Amino acid sequence: MEEDFLFMATIQEMCNTAKTNDSSWLIDSGCTNHITADLSLFKDLNKSYLSRVRIGNGDYVKVEGKGAIEVETLSGTKTLKNILYVPKINQNLVSVGQLIESGYSIFFNDGVCDIKDKNGVLLLSAKMMNISFNVDWREVCLSANTCENNESVFWHKRLGHFNYATLKRIADLQMTHGLLDIQEQKSICEAYQLEKQTRVVFPDNAFKALSKLQLTHRCVWVDA
Repeated sequence: MEEDFLFMATIQEMCNTAKTNDSSWLIDSGCTNHITADLSLFKDLNKSYLSRVRIGNGDYVKVEGKGAIEVETLSGTKTLKNILYVPKINQNLVSVGQLIESGYSIFFNDGVCDIKDKNGVLLLSAKMMNISFNVDWREVCLSANTCENNESVFWHKRLGHFNYATLKRIADLQMTHGLLDIQEQKSICEAYQLEKQTRVVFPDNAFKALSKLQLTHRCVWVDA
């Protein structure tokens, strides 16, 4: 029988159908596998998988299945595999070792734990609380990014990066409806600069074709 190790969990003296005390998952560097006691979380579960885990006080508890669950991250829904179903454990655990083995990266810095995928995309950030890192998958995507509600920039982009001076003049003369308080912006519009760039003239001694297909041009895409 296989044996795994869990150091940040205790046994709950309840029946096998009992769920964990809360929905948070503790990021644990000591356990060998992700575990949960919440049967409802599993997307699929292989109940034929039997094992046992040893907790910090030396006691053993039974593993009654292994499967996968879906979790919400900042970059969309992800599937965590090889989750152990341990009904008598009172704390959901995320194994640091298993995350790294699956290609994820984990960074601890200034009281925050960041988990990124193999492409460096941030999946979640967990702040340290009570000298531990807990994450609630249900609340990962409930945060919102603030944005600047700038009417001038909005209309500048909507009208194909129209210059601010002319846009302001149209608004001041009430030449159209819907333009509110347009103000010229100090920031430089990168797209506008690229649009206004001119091509360097060809030198006089440049080769000129004298017949059809004497000079051809082609685009070559190199996939690095």
